[in-house]
Amino acid sequence: MAFGWTARKTGWCIAAVLCTSGLASGQLAPGAEEPSEAQPTQPTESTVLVGKPALKIVKSEIDLGNILDVDKKKFTIEFTNAGDGVLVINRVQPSCGCTAVKPSKTEYMPGESGVVEGEYDPRGKEGPQAKTITLFTNDPETPSAVVTFKSMVEPLVKIEPKVLNFGKVDKTLGKSMFVTFTSAVPGFEATMATVSDDRFQSSVVKSEELELSGKKFRRSTVEVKLAPGANVGRGTSTVAVRTNEPRADLLNVQVVAEITGELEVKPSPATLGNLPAGQPFESKITLRSKSGKPVKVKGVELRRPNNLGLETSIQSNEYNSIHTVTIKGVAPQRSGAMQGEIAVLTEEPGEEEIKIPFYGFIRLSPAGNSQAQPPASRPIQPAAPVQPAPSQPAQPK
Repeated sequence: MAFGWTARKTGWCIAAVLCTSGLASGQLAPGAEEPSEAQPTQPTESTVLVGKPALKIVKSEIDLGNILDVDKKKFTIEFTNAGDGVLVINRVQPSCGCTAVKPSKTEYMPGESGVVEGEYDPRGKEGPQAKTITLFTNDPETPSAVVTFKSMVEPLVKIEPKVLNFGKVDKTLGKSMFVTFTSAVPGFEATMATVSDDRFQSSVVKSEELELSGKKFRRSTVEVKLAPGANVGRGTSTVAVRTNEPRADLLNVQVVAEITGELEVKPSPATLGNLPAGQPFESKITLRSKSGKPVKVKGVELRRPNNLGLETSIQSNEYNSIHTVTIKGVAPQRSGAMQGEIAVLTEEPGEEEIKIPFYGFIRLSPAGNSQAQPPASRPIQPAAPVQPAPSQPAQPK
């Protein structure tokens, strides 16, 4: 502690000398002459004593322990200026947006200590977590220092599974799936469940008490039904579950299903493959009757996107049991994903509109040039050969 007191005292003395001489504020003392450009100001004894700052982190790894996903956790990063110059904290950068940080101030004298205050928001996280905070300073030896903070995030309410994937379901059969909500809060239970897609039904079927690893929990089970006779097509919905716990009074579960009917779509979802940017393409989708019975198709519509100039058409065999959809157009002059949706209109009950999503990936040429190559019907004509002079051999071109 004697060193820290001496360093701070020395720093104060240096600041006093600088202010007295007028160099610290950039102003001249009364009666002093301003130095000419040809004769720069000579450093005084006080400027030689400025020295170098040195950031010393007290603890480079912080353990926040077990925390609930609904509780924010505050922490501090302690450090000291172990050098003999003024330490400046230029910037503090967290590794994720879920962490708020704030230094107590930006400048620290030699031997002076400081803290960076932080707050971690664990919402949406579960299990072991590791995040970092980087301090950027004017320390010439270590201009940036990384502090890691770890935690074990436990959900106040554990949802299993988080996504209900029904997969492919025949419209004549229907299907049921279950999702559980478990919490250590005494008396916890789900009180109501609703679903955004009317092809599904949801309800709380039971709430019970159970013991896991010697600890008591409460668990509610919600059933989600896909009723027989639902309209065909891919469906994405959300089950909203209300609970009696104020900190988690509304919980959402995603539902995904592909309801199939008489017409089986292949491939599903439809893939356009890798498309060269700026090049024309054509892709086909097949709809086949499972039983072989005729299914009359009235047409096909492009639902989205409607700004790429894509064309769709459909052709049926003589028995109306196999239908082929063609999508064609010119890939955009960019790289990345391209996706959309078409709708096949039929006269089959319950399958009057079959929505088919499609996607593809646009790629640039290796040289980054997506310009079309010359067509085969118009080959590039070679230039006429140049005749060499009689006294000189022909030079290779």
